Amino acid sequence: MIQVDPGLAEVDHLLWRFPRALLIADIEFSDTFTASLIVLTNFQVVMPLIPVFTYKAQFFPQLESLVRATVVDYCRKVKLVDFLKTSPIGPESDFFAVVVSQVNEEMLKQYGVEMMSSWIAEISLGDSEERKALKALELAELSGQAAIRAAERQATVKITTATG
Repeated sequence: MIQVDPGLAEVDHLLWRFPRALLIADIEFSDTFTASLIVLTNFQVVMPLIPVFTYKAQFFPQLESLVRATVVDYCRKVKLVDFLKTSPIGPESDFFAVVVSQVNEEMLKQYGVEMMSSWIAEISLGDSEERKALKALELAELSGQAAIRAAERQATVKITTATG
């Protein structure tokens, strides 16, 4: 889902701000459904001493691991259907504020880097059986709402007829 350059390139500088795409595969939600997410995160180097001299520019796996752990921990507490309803795709979502911003202080202390923004770029649902089950669940929910609405309309008609 994420394409990377085949070869590594030597660089002589550290970018002040940089984006990272992170694939978090096969997350199991509280209702045992699974999904994979591509999370785009923008980082900013605040204390360059730590990533340059302590980690010798090998801090990306640690940053990605912290983001991954935070997202997985959050997802394990919610149902997939609720997550899909409350976590829209794109930079306008509140995914950063609700889910990943909580680790900014730890990231800054440990790695000298903080997250500026983060959002879900893509959601891929698990196997086809899970997709069918989610679709059936959503259909049942809509059917139930339609039945309630029809009953309310019928009740309104009966009340209007009785009072008329």
